[in-house]
Amino acid sequence: LVVSFPLDTSLARHSEGFGGEFEPLTQEEVVAEQRALLEALEGMAPGRNTIFRSDHASNYLPLKGTLPRDHAKLLQQLDAAEQGKVRLRPEWMRGL
Repeated sequence: LVVSFPLDTSLARHSEGFGGEFEPLTQEEVVAEQRALLEALEGMAPGRNTIFRSDHASNYLPLKGTLPRDHAKLLQQLDAAEQGKVRLRPEWMRGL
């Protein structure tokens, strides 16, 4: 789960609950978190079709696939994003 906030005071209100210590993830950190999740899912539920969706309007990089079949494809999409070959959604397009 990646927490994101509309462009208003929600971040400040949320941060108060952590004693002012909360700092949202950068775009790069969000992509790294998506990679960590997919890598952790590798090899899980072999022989089953698990739908993986990370395509909400608030996501910087929409990902869609069926695991385990599309595992490598999803990681390649993350590779492309990390290498700057795929543009991440700008803040104004994130539907927040």
